[in-house]
Amino acid sequence: MMMEAKCEELESSCAAAKEEMDELKRFHEQAMLNSGTTPQKEAKEVEALKSERDEALSEVQTLKMEKEFLMQQLKMLKITVEEQDPEPPKPT
Repeated sequence: MMMEAKCEELESSCAAAKEEMDELKRFHEQAMLNSGTTPQKEAKEVEALKSERDEALSEVQTLKMEKEFLMQQLKMLKITVEEQDPEPPKPT
């Protein structure tokens, strides 16, 4: 008897959960229609954002390499200037 009551309670809970899931699905679909977005549209937007991010990361990497190259050139120029115009000895 107690097992039957528990079983009925669980079946009732299961049915209520299914109804709630259906209601949430309908709500989600309605929200998607109201906002004008679809999963395909969202996926395209995500891909576009990922592409923009990848391009930005690539540009950052390029700029880092250019900076390193310019820093090396600056070091070489400083060395060249020091060789051509050595500092006079400092008085002690």
